[in-house]
Amino acid sequence: MEINRRQVLVTLAVATIVALSALAAQPTEAQVPSDDQFTPPPSVPTDRELRLLASAVETARHVSASALLQDTRFRSLHPQPVFRQLVKAIARDSVLTIARDDEPGTRIIVKGIIADPSLSPVPGALAYVYHTSAKGWYSDKAAHIRSWAGDARHARLFGYLTTDAQGSFEVRTIKPGGYPRSSLPQHIHFEVEAAGYLPLATELLFDDDPRLNPEQRERAKREGLVIAARGLDTNGKPTYRYVIGLTKA
Repeated sequence: MEINRRQVLVTLAVATIVALSALAAQPTEAQVPSDDQFTPPPSVPTDRELRLLASAVETARHVSASALLQDTRFRSLHPQPVFRQLVKAIARDSVLTIARDDEPGTRIIVKGIIADPSLSPVPGALAYVYHTSAKGWYSDKAAHIRSWAGDARHARLFGYLTTDAQGSFEVRTIKPGGYPRSSLPQHIHFEVEAAGYLPLATELLFDDDPRLNPEQRERAKREGLVIAARGLDTNGKPTYRYVIGLTKA
């Protein structure tokens, strides 16, 4: 994959400044009540992480977003906003692999189409996808990350994709677990931006989720969340298919 190295470096520099500013503005430990459900957000990148980021930039010139996410060298960088910006910068494929082979959980495939109000496909839409681990944790240290939009900004299992000419996408990952101490259903966060359309933040739910009771189904309908039934691909892997509608700007 061809990538403009200068452009990526500028993007990373800006992202680093923004990330450091956000970290400085976050509440201190003394200001936030203690709760073992939460872990602090990542700190300012260490010298070692900065060296890893330099390697990630070089690697990104030759690989896909999925390959960068699968690279074990950069696993510790996943919560860092600057690394996430790098993944976003090279997200050109409609197929995204989030979970590594050694990630615990049930392997699933999420397929879908992003469409306009007339159900015509929207090609070139950029989607940010993130979710919990099989035990319902966004971090490897606790269920949630304690900061402004902590889970969205730092979730360990994440990725970016771009829809193809038919508006299609595919995500290969594990089925996320529901939050501990919560009755909310299992879900995958799915945020979309596309030229000419309003940004969309929604959740992909699973029809076979035991937590998806009548009350939660009504909530999903009210909030515009998307539910898909379980199917199987040709290899017998659980597959869920969604249609995600955008609104014209």
